[in-house]
Parts: sequence; structure tokens; C-alpha cells
Amino acid sequence: MAFRTPLKVVGSGSSISLQKCTAAEITQVVDTMIRKYGQSPSATLSVGTGNLGNITDTRLQAGTGTTDANNFDTTGELEDVSTVTVTLNKIVGAFYGTSAPTITRGSAISNATNTAYSFPLYNDATGSVRQFDLDDMLDTFWHPAAERLTAASVSQVNSAGTYTITTSTTPPSNHTLISTTPVFIDTRADASAYTGAGIPETKDQPTTITNYYLHRVDASNTSTTMPAIAGNKKGEAGSVYVIPQDKLASQLQAIARYGAINESGYRIQYAFSSSTTGYQTRATAVDTKLNSSAYITNEVYVDDYRAQEVPAGSAATVTTYNFAIRRT
Repeated sequence: MAFRTPLKVVGSGSSISLQKCTAAEITQVVDTMIRKYGQSPSATLSVGTGNLGNITDTRLQAGTGTTDANNFDTTGELEDVSTVTVTLNKIVGAFYGTSAPTITRGSAISNATNTAYSFPLYNDATGSVRQFDLDDMLDTFWHPAAERLTAASVSQVNSAGTYTITTSTTPPSNHTLISTTPVFIDTRADASAYTGAGIPETKDQPTTITNYYLHRVDASNTSTTMPAIAGNKKGEAGSVYVIPQDKLASQLQAIARYGAINESGYRIQYAFSSSTTGYQTRATAVDTKLNSSAYITNEVYVDDYRAQEVPAGSAATVTTYNFAIRRT
């Protein structure tokens, strides 16, 4: 298990040679792995009955309105405003064992979807030419890919196949909306809905402030030209071939799908919580509620004095929830 420098085929005809890929060329291979992972991610999120844990939306509601034949009940006699709490858990994470490609750890031959070519070749410590095994593929290509995929910042070249949240059903550029069902809804009491004339007002009269929606970063439509990576054909271990770009891309996609759910330390996981230590925050959702109350009254008749405590004041943040990603 180690980082390996893949060999590339240089020249043509009878004047070919094997040379080590440059760091820039290895980055081109990692770029392709990220793009191919974005086309078919394995650490997926959806919207439904969630498993990432509960988060809550809170808002104030009015106390019970009262009627008195002699005078208005005082604030001390009235029921205070109280907090309504709505529990939400909408994001479904499929982290392990979901459609993992069939690859045997340590196998030198690529994978079940591409058995024609080996993994790339490299020079060992003695200078002998050997094939990458699965661990080498993971260490050399998936580990740097996973580090880029799980960064806090989001870009198409670095984040394809990973997720974020926004406050709109219109996806950002190069993103796909996962569902029109919000993954979090911030509501507050509608202070304007409570009037003296309406006493006894309905206690809970919410208004939606902000909806939050799940999006996935799209894979780029532009292919990266990789170096002419050298490999063997199955059954022809002594002969060197250039692994076709589409075959190498297929290998990289299978490795990425495997690594994202199986490679310890480089699995992709998400959290949507107020406490996300160890994660990189991609976006935040804020629970707010009004921070005060008002005393309202209405004299309907000479012997009908109505009073009620209702939500009022300005918006205050109760909890900030982080939508976050990490390697684990």
C-alpha cells in the first residue's frame, strides 16, 4: 500500500519508452476520477425519511385568549406565549455498501467491468515494472480525489457528485436539485396575524421564512486528456500497452465508487447538525423565532373584556445548523 508514480508510454513505433508521469499528469488523472465519480456517486443523499439525525424548527405561539365580564385580565393572569417545536429529519444518507463495485483488495487486474487491461504500471524500488494493485490505486488516485471532494468550498472540478444545500429550488450553476421537498423549514409566528379584534386568536399562526433544499454538484461535460498511461493486457503480462482513455476512466470510476464507501479514512460522509466537529461546513440553515410578546386587548361590549398575549418583537437566531462533509 503506497503512493505510486504511474508510467506513461512516450514515443511511437519501435522508439517507445516508459517514463514516470509528472505531478501535473497525475493531477489530470485525479481530475478524471472526480469527474467520473460525479457521473455515478456511491456516497449518495436523497430526501425522505432521514437518517442523519433530528434537527428542530422553533417558533412562538400565543397564549390562550380570555374574556372577562369586569375588566381585562392582566399579563400576570394570562397564559404566556410559548414555543412550538417541529422536528425534522429529511436527508437520507447511503454511506456504505451501496452499489459498490466488485473488486478484490490486492487484485492486480482492474475490476469486473473492465477485465481487458490491468491497472497502470510503475517501477518498484529495484526498477522492475509492476502493476498497481487496488491499494495502490486508492492511495495514488482516490486519496487525493477524496481530499478535494470533501473540502468546504464547492466547485465543479473538485466537488462533482457531492452535495450542498441552498435556499432555492433553482439549482446553482452546475448543480442538480435533488428534491422540491425542503430538508429544513424555518418558520416564525406571523406577528401581523394577531389583532385585538381577533381575540381569542388562534394560538399558533406560523409563516414560512426560509426553505432549504438539497443539491448535488454536477460532473463536468468536458473530458480531461490524461497521459498515455501504460498497462498490461490480461494474459499478456510481458507486453506493454497504452490503457485506452475510456478504459482507464472506467477503472477510475470504479475505484472512486469503491473508495467513497469502503476505504477507511477516505469514505465520504455528511452531517446536518448544530455540532459538526471534524466536518467541513458546506452551508448553513438557521432556525429563528420572535424574541418578545405583546399584550393585546379588545372591549367588545360593556361586559366583554378580551385579552391575550401574542408573539411580537424581532427575529432572533435560535440554532444554526451546519450542512457538512468529511472523510472518515
